[in-house]
Amino acid sequence: MTVPIGVIPADVENLLRVTEQSLYAAIDTLVPGNFLSDVGAAIQKLADVHHFGIVREFCGHGIAGRFTKTRRF
Repeated sequence: MTVPIGVIPADVENLLRVTEQSLYAAIDTLVPGNFLSDVGAAIQKLADVHHFGIVREFCGHGIAGRFTKTRRF
């Protein structure tokens, strides 16, 4: 859940609302017999209805490695 601080533009508020709805729609697909593709389809459906897009570069096999690489400080 994302909680905005202060006043935010209406389009940002809409994005936050649709993002949260997409999360719950995805969770609802997690039932025995469904596929991982059902999760993506639920998210895509809401994104399309609200004229948002999916960042394709953050989809698919191997994406976790881009975000979880060991960092040296």
